[in-house]
Amino acid sequence: MNNKYAVVTGASSGLGLEFAKLLAKKGYNLVLVARRTERLDALKQDILKAYPLDIHVVPLDLSDGNASQKLLDYTQQNKLAVSVLINNAGFGTSGDFLSLPLEKTVEMLQLNITTLTQLTYLFGNEMKKNKEGYILQVSSVGAFQPAPSFAAYSATKSYVMLFGEALDFELKGTGVSVTTLYPGATKTEFFEASNTKVNKNVERMLMTAEEVADMGLTAMFNRKRSIVPGFTNKLSTLLVQLLPRKLSTYIAANVMK
Repeated sequence: MNNKYAVVTGASSGLGLEFAKLLAKKGYNLVLVARRTERLDALKQDILKAYPLDIHVVPLDLSDGNASQKLLDYTQQNKLAVSVLINNAGFGTSGDFLSLPLEKTVEMLQLNITTLTQLTYLFGNEMKKNKEGYILQVSSVGAFQPAPSFAAYSATKSYVMLFGEALDFELKGTGVSVTTLYPGATKTEFFEASNTKVNKNVERMLMTAEEVADMGLTAMFNRKRSIVPGFTNKLSTLLVQLLPRKLSTYIAANVMK
């Protein structure tokens, strides 16, 4: 058993679950973080059937402002050398901004922006001291444009984009890199959790969580600055940057109807 650990947030389902499985396959010991303890325990047992690893289940509500420090304290108290951080935890809200409960939006901002930033700072500093580390920030293709019905969500993902790509530049030469992943429509619990109906156009573009996670990890270990998985997603992010903002906003509003 090696002494390298990977922290995966939002590990109970979707991309997080697939990140954990793929990292286990690469021989990384795991720190699995999410609120749903039962799912984390089930994932742990599933992985242990195939790989003799050290796996820690850490049930935390990462939308709590103290959660990031608690997670760092846990890894240090248990002497876990974390060399990979997968900042995957996050959620979206769907609907007109003014019609949504403000508390839910604030919770999303805390998780998608503040917690991600705190975790990056805390674990990034530890990696920098050790002169080795990989950080994967999970953003979204929604980061590239305004998205009516997902106004605040797409804004959080734009923050992740700008933060992650700038930080990767800052860390050149330190042995630590930051890769930002921009998934498009993916077969996860996102649409159900955000109360979003998937139209036929979006459904045709769905990638599997395993495909997206594999592309993300490959880019991360190659220390690439960013990765947009899938040809359709790459094309859409390119086009949206060429179109007038007003037109791209109109198109986004109609695609998500």
